[in-house]
Amino acid sequence: SMAALTAQSFLLLMAVRLAMGVALGGVSPVTQTIMSAQSSDHRRGLNIGVQTLIMFLIAQLLGPLIHTQLAEHWGWQASYLASGLPFLLLAAAVALVLRDKAGRTGDLGSGDAVQTNGPVEVERRHNPRNVWLCVGISAFFMIGLVVHGTFLPLYLVQLRSFAPTEMGSTMSVLGLAGCVGGLGLPLLSDRIGRRITLVLAMVLATLVPLAALVWVGENWVLSLLLFVGSI
Repeated sequence: SMAALTAQSFLLLMAVRLAMGVALGGVSPVTQTIMSAQSSDHRRGLNIGVQTLIMFLIAQLLGPLIHTQLAEHWGWQASYLASGLPFLLLAAAVALVLRDKAGRTGDLGSGDAVQTNGPVEVERRHNPRNVWLCVGISAFFMIGLVVHGTFLPLYLVQLRSFAPTEMGSTMSVLGLAGCVGGLGLPLLSDRIGRRITLVLAMVLATLVPLAALVWVGENWVLSLLLFVGSI
């Protein structure tokens, strides 16, 4: 994120952003694996939901509000510089708190070892097709999420005539939706099952591109539709 400040060409900026994507792409699988290893089966969804809630609260709710204000008052360079600081704090926290314990394969944290016969491992052994299918679903979902996160702010400003700070407020509201869905949907999955919850979530998510493409009325209605879809 900080390296973007040194980019003097489009190609260099693209290379920096690609490196950021490579780094960020592995964060959720690793953190969810750590959380799953520490959780009992009936609380796994809830615990991952709380983790997701905190992530959306900081990154998607507070982030757009803070960074658009920083860019408005001190320029985009200051905003990029500020966005790198939480990563340094996280790196320090991981180095100080998490420990790999020698001689206990799969132990990712300070608690109990990962269960080698957990649900994912059992599924991988007996039905590898489902694991690869889930990998594909996750990959395509992340592509959609990144495209939406990258181009929706531009769309709101350039085509819907949102002021930059108004766009920041709207994106922050979508972060609030992420908090609602990030906690509510995993908790719901503990009750009704992972698959049906995932299907409901994916159907709901189609509201985001549909609302952006089809709705031509009041901006607040568009923001409301984007909020519901972002859950």
